[in-house]
Amino acid sequence: MEQPPIEVVATATVKSLVNSYLLARAYAQTMREKVNEIYKVILTECPIYSDREGEQILDPDRLYLCSDMTLVQDAWDTADHRERKAGLKPDDMSDEKCPALVAEYDLVKVEWALIEATGEPMGITNNDLLCAGGSEMRQEFIDLVVGFIVNQSDFRHPLSTLGD
Repeated sequence: MEQPPIEVVATATVKSLVNSYLLARAYAQTMREKVNEIYKVILTECPIYSDREGEQILDPDRLYLCSDMTLVQDAWDTADHRERKAGLKPDDMSDEKCPALVAEYDLVKVEWALIEATGEPMGITNNDLLCAGGSEMRQEFIDLVVGFIVNQSDFRHPLSTLGD
């Protein structure tokens, strides 16, 4: 496959999407850390144990190992209250939604748009990447595009402009 000219990849749209990607990734990582910290405190204060191993669950992603849905629901309700109190979860977000998962989904949507914008001139789609090499190849493609754009002489990291 012939390499597309730089003008095809480094378009204003792609540069904007790379900025969106960097912001969405930073936000998703920060939100995940903050939500996990809330759960860590909750699961330490009110221990929940795995049905299989009998050990305490400290990772919210492992709550499915407890069949006592009353305990799990209590943890979710407590987390919802603390996330709202901490300003992580807006009042208009439903109780069932996790702010970290919402941020991670927003990141995936930006990734899809970035792949679509950069892959189209080369005939590459998100599905092509997933079928050819799974999520690792998809992430490699994103990393290559982002690395290419951020190494352009006119690139300015979006987080560096927040204080302006």
